[in-house]
Amino acid sequence: MPYGEVVLATFFWAMSAPYVRWIGFPPTYLTFIRCIVPLAIAGVWVIRTAHWRRLVTRSSRAGIWNRYTLFASLCNLVRSLLYFWGFILLPAGHAILLIYTWPIMVAALSSVVLDEPFHPFQMAMGLLALAGMAVIQFDPSTLATPNIWLGSVVVLGVAAANAGMLLAFKRNPHPLTPLETIVIQNSSGALFFLPIGLTMAPIFPWTRTAVSVVMAIVVGIGGYIFFYSALKKLPTTNAAVLSYLEVIFTIIIAAIFMSEPISIATVIGGSLILAGSIGAQLFQPAPSRS
Repeated sequence: MPYGEVVLATFFWAMSAPYVRWIGFPPTYLTFIRCIVPLAIAGVWVIRTAHWRRLVTRSSRAGIWNRYTLFASLCNLVRSLLYFWGFILLPAGHAILLIYTWPIMVAALSSVVLDEPFHPFQMAMGLLALAGMAVIQFDPSTLATPNIWLGSVVVLGVAAANAGMLLAFKRNPHPLTPLETIVIQNSSGALFFLPIGLTMAPIFPWTRTAVSVVMAIVVGIGGYIFFYSALKKLPTTNAAVLSYLEVIFTIIIAAIFMSEPISIATVIGGSLILAGSIGAQLFQPAPSRS
């Protein structure tokens, strides 16, 4: 059931919004847990399968560490921290819609970093998403939210960091297994926030820390394993479109468990953002002819 695996993965990812609000931890501690737990679990499995040498060997000697994987890991560090901070500052529906502008940013950055042409269709999709952002940004109910502009900048930073990470993996010359990808993504965040995490751990109730560990396993391991498993059985295009269910699940969960209203502006603006993002992600430029 590959389609069911994608749906389950997106539902796991969508659980982050109510969890962040309920748990009440600062973004730094949340980032530490979300990075250290998947790193430990995936790292143990990689070591058990005797692939650990690839983790400690440079790319020039058949390893996976190079400037691309390092940059991807640093992008994930920034993305994780801003992700939790964004969901604290903004309504969940608003945050997830802005985060899903990342395909537009991938297309724009590709034209700069990879010298790929930024086609008129991609530009049109970007303008469509920008119009959707304006609709939800200037919704009267949204404007009443404290820190609305700061939160918007933060979650757009999540989208930019995600785009940077994906481009880095795209440039990486060596194929990676899903578990190796999880290790790379989380290594910088776990290392950077280790002192902060160890200092904060005794301050908070261990029961809530345990819940955070479970969430890190469900979202950071379970979601990605299900999604990568589905990618082996589905066309990438189908999986990419289905992954947008995370937005719908997040908005529904926020409405049920966090009493967040679903305004007309959210529906209209969100539809424009998703249409632009999906269009930019699915667009495949024709190969150039010499």
